Amino acid sequence: DNFEKSRDIFHWIYFKNQTDLENFVKEVTKVNYIFIKSNKIEDEFPFQLQIKVHDKISKEIVDDQVSYLLEIGKKYNGDYDGWETSVEK
Repeated sequence: DNFEKSRDIFHWIYFKNQTDLENFVKEVTKVNYIFIKSNKIEDEFPFQLQIKVHDKISKEIVDDQVSYLLEIGKKYNGDYDGWETSVEK
């Protein structure tokens, strides 16, 4: 993997209601996160959200993203579920 190559980094966050999800999206899209999709599933946190950001990959970059999303997610009663990205050559 070429860590210097920028790529899309996808994150998943779950919410108990649509209003919290929408408020979360409004806040994180102000700092370059892009809304991908949302779904309603059968779960304690039924409102599933996928967002992405285009960035280089490193432990520090991903740690900063996760810390930020955890903080904002908590503000809107969200449950952060993880991230994934592609391997770039």
